[in-house]
Amino acid sequence: MPSTTELPKGMLAALAHEGSTEVHLDTIPLPEIGPEDVLIKVAAAGLNLGIFANVVTQRYKHTPTVIGHEVAGTIVAIGDDVSSASLGDRVRLHPNLSCRQCKFCLSDREQMCPDAAMMGFLGFGKGKQPLFEKYHNGGLAEYVKAPYWLIDTIPENVSFDVAAKVQDLACAVRALKCADLQPRSTVIVTAATGSMGVSTIKLAEFFPIERLILVGRSAERLKEVQRLSKVPTEVVALDELGDWPVTKGLVRRLREIALSGADAIIDYMPTSIGTDIWQVMGGLGYGGSLVHMGGNGTPLPLPVVALMVHCWKVVGTRGNTRSDTKFVLDKLTDGTLNVDELVPRGVRVDLGKSWGIAGLPGAPAIMILHSIHDIGNASGVFHFVGAGELQHQKGTEIVLIPQPNENDSNDPLNWPTWKRQAAFWSVLVFAGLANFCVTGLAPAFRPLGMQFHLSEFQITWLISITSLGMILGCFTVAPFASKFGKRPVLLVSASVFFTCNIWAASSKSYTSLLLARLFAIWAAGCSEPLSMDIIKDLFFLHERGLQSGVLGMAFILFSTLPPLICGFLIEARGWPWYHWLVSIIAGVDLVCIIFFVPETRYKRDLHHALDEAAVTVESIDGTPPTKEGFEPHTSHLEQQQTSGSVVAKSYMQQLKPWSGMDPESLLYTFIRPWLFLAFPAIIWTILSFAIHVASFIVIVTITPIVLSSPPYFFTISQQGLTFIGAIIGSVLGGPICGRLVDYLAKRLAKQNGGVFNPEMRLPITVFPMVITAVGLLMFGIGIGKGDHWIVPVIGSGFAAAGLSAIPSILQPYLLDSYYAASLDAFIMFHGGKNLIVCAVAFGIVPWIHMNGIAAVFGILAALIIVIDLGWVIFYVFGIRLRQLDIKKAIFPFSKL
Repeated sequence: MPSTTELPKGMLAALAHEGSTEVHLDTIPLPEIGPEDVLIKVAAAGLNLGIFANVVTQRYKHTPTVIGHEVAGTIVAIGDDVSSASLGDRVRLHPNLSCRQCKFCLSDREQMCPDAAMMGFLGFGKGKQPLFEKYHNGGLAEYVKAPYWLIDTIPENVSFDVAAKVQDLACAVRALKCADLQPRSTVIVTAATGSMGVSTIKLAEFFPIERLILVGRSAERLKEVQRLSKVPTEVVALDELGDWPVTKGLVRRLREIALSGADAIIDYMPTSIGTDIWQVMGGLGYGGSLVHMGGNGTPLPLPVVALMVHCWKVVGTRGNTRSDTKFVLDKLTDGTLNVDELVPRGVRVDLGKSWGIAGLPGAPAIMILHSIHDIGNASGVFHFVGAGELQHQKGTEIVLIPQPNENDSNDPLNWPTWKRQAAFWSVLVFAGLANFCVTGLAPAFRPLGMQFHLSEFQITWLISITSLGMILGCFTVAPFASKFGKRPVLLVSASVFFTCNIWAASSKSYTSLLLARLFAIWAAGCSEPLSMDIIKDLFFLHERGLQSGVLGMAFILFSTLPPLICGFLIEARGWPWYHWLVSIIAGVDLVCIIFFVPETRYKRDLHHALDEAAVTVESIDGTPPTKEGFEPHTSHLEQQQTSGSVVAKSYMQQLKPWSGMDPESLLYTFIRPWLFLAFPAIIWTILSFAIHVASFIVIVTITPIVLSSPPYFFTISQQGLTFIGAIIGSVLGGPICGRLVDYLAKRLAKQNGGVFNPEMRLPITVFPMVITAVGLLMFGIGIGKGDHWIVPVIGSGFAAAGLSAIPSILQPYLLDSYYAASLDAFIMFHGGKNLIVCAVAFGIVPWIHMNGIAAVFGILAALIIVIDLGWVIFYVFGIRLRQLDIKKAIFPFSKL
């Protein structure tokens, strides 16, 4: 085996493994070449999004296999029977395997051969395909083995980078040939800013094309590629056509440009654009051809008779042939075709560079790997600071994540600040009132026990039963928002809550009061996950820490104010007035929800909203997290909002209680939150939040019992005053911690080259962990030893501060990590927390009787420390764990 130099025994390669949805960077033995083979040292390799899709969907027949099919390099070893190649030759790999003797291979149609396969990609034929079994390894490696008949010599004037991308250019040639173009043809090219579209534009001058009509999503990006054309070109930008799927604006615009219709449509649109793109058929003239090479899986809404009447031809094609690649190489060799401007210079491209948290592809039109070492580095998630031409917060470097739809004033992210805050605070007050309703009755325990002749255990049920209501609200009410939207769910639940509090205030028996409180909190229990998910709808990433802190403050403030206020109110007017007060506030808030909370659910194009800011750095494992959403041959230039300028809804239209249904199965919306228990981050955040809430519920539950007994003998109003410490703690803890979380995230992102990942929020967990543990020990030991009342009061203040602070860390972390499925994550987060809190609430009195107050609070403090220290694990391994989460085949993320 002649070779240029002594070759290494091993090499680095990017491999797909059986049962794995990740790309693995492994050291493997150097390929052993046969007598008819050559060994190529890879100088440049192209990245195609399809290879990632194949890894994730596990479509590779032979594993492990080296992926990648766009390769150029230098021959460093040749087999004994090879006479048509020499050591040192500069070559490209033609990756299309075929038998070379069937009727397809002998008629320039080898991609239809029964043995057709593509090295480093897929086998397309049926059966064992022995040739593919022998040459299934591709070129994302330091070396690649190939049979001599699948190499093309490249001239000195053609760079390795360009040679690696001849495959795309040849595919465009195949599409143009299939169009059977006649002289002076008008040709429509869809997805014109993708790599295939750009290749077609560059090649148009070599075909009988008089005019090109380029169709794409973005006017700005179409102008960028229009300048590449050497034939007269016009553009049709979907973002300038308004609500074109409804108004048929696309077909009208095409007919305006080409009155007699186009002679051919070269269609590269993928499935993600949907069926609306078939409006383009209205722009096809008599005798025209539709050539499709985009992989659009949606049906063509076309009666067969239309083909007959218009004499249309519909052609599907894939790949290319040796004649297509020869056509491209000849043009490159003689200098009539120059595509150097399509290949980025000096840009490092890594596997995984283009993948954001939602798993959306966003790659340059043509991507080149210059070294296999480029794929072995760590990943980020978002550009948070800087990032060029992305939309920024006014007057700052902070990138707006998600990117709002600039063309739609109905996008909640585009609402004026007062409108966003009015909607947020209306929902926040509703969520706060649910907590107000839970704890406010505590000062009335003694008079209620005397009035209804209740045991200590029965009295605590009045608070414990509300924990059950919170659970039911999360799991049986909140999921309706996924199906019907947030506004109708909020209107119904707020109305029921208002009514049930009137019922509770009018109750004449213990059972009636118990049921009224249960149904009130059952209705309002949905407000916890909905209020956090509304933060996603209304605020950007850099605002979420503060807003979550405000939300956490409201939760705890509304839990600590009632004992103070209601202590005096109940002592002066009796316990029913507590529920009358809740009814009055709930009625006012219901009016606010009606008039200030439009539907915040917005059909956002995540390709634009998230992937525009997706980090252009290396991913942890080089694989995208979803099985769908791939757009082969579609570039980052195509990742744009599909809608143009949208007519703003009037105020009265926004007040409609109904905004339509999601097509998702209603049953699935109830099942889906439970599937999140498969994700470690969900389990840890539930446990962390639950232990903080449960600890404070214990404080609220036993305070009226222990402070009304010796050595304190506090009156009802005095018991209420002891919650001043908790009120101060809740007011300070949430907002301060929220500010710290946002500040730390921004600072760490700057230190990380402007790149943010959700784990940057987690180090602040130390603050609520320490302050809560200290507070619990002060309260428990202080009460247990009969210390001065100031000790447990300060302790409860510390615990409240920690409880107010912890949501400002955990909730944004979940939102950033699972943005596309945030409502389901929050339903499980709050519902799981309520399950644990409910168990603690029902068992606290027997537990204290068994172990004593000091021991119980010592255990709770220890649990706080142990569970909250989990932040270290997720700070180190969070990105890796999150990518593994999304690869778990428990439900399709494409539906979220």
